[in-house]
Amino acid sequence: MTKSVLIFGASGLMMGHLLPHIQQRHGSGFTWTAYVRPGSKGIAFLKSINVNIIEGSWDDKEKISNLVNKYDIVWDSGDSHDPSLPAIIVPALLDGPRTTTFVRFSGTGNWITPTGGSLDESARLYDDSNEGDIRSIHGEMFNGAGDLLALEALDKGVNVWILCTGGVYCQRPAGVSSAGVFVRLYTTNALQLGYTPYIGNGGGHMQLLHIQDLISAFDLFWAQVVSSIDSNGPVPKDVSERYLFAPGYSVEWKRIAETWAEVLKDNFHLDLPVKNVPIEEAGFVSPLISSEMKAKPTRLEKLGWKLAGPSIEEELSLILPSGSQLPLA
Repeated sequence: MTKSVLIFGASGLMMGHLLPHIQQRHGSGFTWTAYVRPGSKGIAFLKSINVNIIEGSWDDKEKISNLVNKYDIVWDSGDSHDPSLPAIIVPALLDGPRTTTFVRFSGTGNWITPTGGSLDESARLYDDSNEGDIRSIHGEMFNGAGDLLALEALDKGVNVWILCTGGVYCQRPAGVSSAGVFVRLYTTNALQLGYTPYIGNGGGHMQLLHIQDLISAFDLFWAQVVSSIDSNGPVPKDVSERYLFAPGYSVEWKRIAETWAEVLKDNFHLDLPVKNVPIEEAGFVSPLISSEMKAKPTRLEKLGWKLAGPSIEEELSLILPSGSQLPLA
């Protein structure tokens, strides 16, 4: 039976790759509808891949609330840092017949330990097979406020699935303007500062995920989502069964700073030196740069997931090619 899917955030970088992949892989098993802001640059791309369009403001609580229970799956792939959308979706699902499955993308910005930017091997390792790690989510985490709303819905019987990804990087498909959250944030931060910063000895790590590896993780994740709908089984008591990590490669912050400096110089003739700075001078991404990110994808690894995509060092010059526009969308 065909399942209807309503997507928020469909015009972003990740969905620009994922949606065509899902359509090709799953054929006629789904109908796709995207809720997009009026006049969004992504509308033409979405129409070209046969996605239905509903235009509306993300602030229109009544319109969104009236929509979500009309679909088999509601997919929040918007800004995982901003809880305003799940704050609309979750109450509507709880007030409805609870036949809609809620899928959410989150991010491994949750799973960091402040280390002053230096390597700290004793930093906490978060493991998605450990319910206690998932239950440690709080509202001050990067994506915590929205995740807590989704987990509240899960606890109350909504069929909820969350995929928590590292910083996704890849080349933009034709028709997609977004360069992705992490690449945009780090690039903008460096342009504003006039240098690419690292803190401490720069040995702390960021986890970065190539789109090829996101797609392979998503295929495993999506199979479980669909199976849960088809089986109509009970919602698990262990929330970690529904909150899966896909963190990607661990890259040292000093190496990230060096990679960006190299590409900005080679492709844009911008001399932004690599600079060791105190946290106060590292810009608006300093909470990440001053931390160690350690998320372990036990759930996906047990399903056979392995990283195979190119590293950020190999890919960044193609993501930010000569002649592309700065600052990034």
